[in-house]
Amino acid sequence: MSNKTLQIIIVICMSIYSHKLISWDIYSFDKNLFVGNIIFPQDVKPIPQISLYRRGIKIKPETDHTANKIQFTISEDKACSHFYILITQNIKAKVEDNTVRNLTVNPKENPKFYRIQMIQTNRTPKHHLAQNNKNEKEEFSWKITRLKVHEDGIIPDNTLLIVFNPEYVEKLEGGNNLELPKIIIKKDILARAGSQAKLLEEANTLIMASIDFLTLSHIKPKPEVKLEAEKKLVMVMANPADSA
Repeated sequence: MSNKTLQIIIVICMSIYSHKLISWDIYSFDKNLFVGNIIFPQDVKPIPQISLYRRGIKIKPETDHTANKIQFTISEDKACSHFYILITQNIKAKVEDNTVRNLTVNPKENPKFYRIQMIQTNRTPKHHLAQNNKNEKEEFSWKITRLKVHEDGIIPDNTLLIVFNPEYVEKLEGGNNLELPKIIIKKDILARAGSQAKLLEEANTLIMASIDFLTLSHIKPKPEVKLEAEKKLVMVMANPADSA
């Protein structure tokens, strides 16, 4: 080998794909993705906008004009089999040292508060399953329990918040391991609101109140981030010592 300094330049081209968090963590292997639906009567057109929040994050719903429903998605840890749904017009934040300690609701305003728990509905004994049908698939449903808000009004962290008039909600029903229980809106919602125009005006007022709530409580919606791929060029340079 030559006595001259040998300079080796190794150029490694690496495609590093930076998978950034999407609003509902669909690419997390330790989470389940659930689809939610708010079903309106067919005579409600257009459907009013509704604000939804979970863990301080604003959920962006989509309107299905054909099916007359609002659809949204949330993610939940696979280890968690239950959470809460709260339908209310007013949410307040308890702030200490510029930090939100918890969210509260006034129990006297008659919010609708539910606990939903996923349960397996086809529990077949293992020995019976092995003998009859090894390919039987597990089936799941939701156990829906109507609850009273605690007198202190504190909302559990694991709660889906729906800012809407609770008197317009008929019930929660159905669902499976992929779909949350459907939120069914009462058929006489227009009569209760007074008219279609009044319903939309009421909904818009709640939307604006939700914006104020986010600002005053220092809870900001998590920005939507698209999945991106970034390519980087990495250069490694080696300067071995001169040969003897």
